[in-house]
Amino acid sequence: MSDIQFQVYAPEAMFVTLKKQVQAWAEARQIIPNAKPHVQLMKTGSELGELMDAEIKGDRAGIIDGIGDVLVTLIIYARLHDLTLEECLHAAYTEIKDRKDAVESSLCRGTAWCAGRTHWWSAYRLASRSDGELHAETI
Repeated sequence: MSDIQFQVYAPEAMFVTLKKQVQAWAEARQIIPNAKPHVQLMKTGSELGELMDAEIKGDRAGIIDGIGDVLVTLIIYARLHDLTLEECLHAAYTEIKDRKDAVESSLCRGTAWCAGRTHWWSAYRLASRSDGELHAETI
């Protein structure tokens, strides 16, 4: 993205500007409207895997790049469904805002909770080894 010129904005305005630039980039490459949403979602999964790898390795630059890549794919995916990240985030916040329960430290609360889950992420969690390193472990 070296061809994009940046100016200093308030964070909210910068996000809106960058989101529009991502959409314009995707339109110029005919990703929007020609990509199939499920293919774009698989791209999001791939980018999420790279982000998870950066987290496990403690690679801050990789984490920054990974979050950005996931956001790019989600911006495009949402647009393919005539949605925006903002309306999806609003819907998610509306659903969680009144929850009072504690946050679990793993992606899966145990084998009983995981029973019948078919998603790959429901069988793993990040754990800390005795040497302090993070790794993904099977639950």
